[in-house]
Amino acid sequence: MSVVVRIPASMACLCDGAKRLEADGATVAEVLVDLRRRYPHLGVRLCDDAGTPATFVRVFVEDKVDIRALQGVDTPVRTEVTLHVLAGAAGG
Repeated sequence: MSVVVRIPASMACLCDGAKRLEADGATVAEVLVDLRRRYPHLGVRLCDDAGTPATFVRVFVEDKVDIRALQGVDTPVRTEVTLHVLAGAAGG
């Protein structure tokens, strides 16, 4: 099942400039693993091999609910759902 994933501009250079991607999976973890397979440069910054997001990455369902408040990476997704990936920024 294909899910829309919105990628922050800071990571778009890692996936051919795209800020909107499609990935397959029934859970958030499966979607992230599929993104990692399709876009290896993005994937290593996005999540580990099991689909667990990197510590500075947050994933939201429909730009509203952080997956950590749901079932984490085991949160089920449907084709109507858009996942939003946000990457933390640091600096001084």
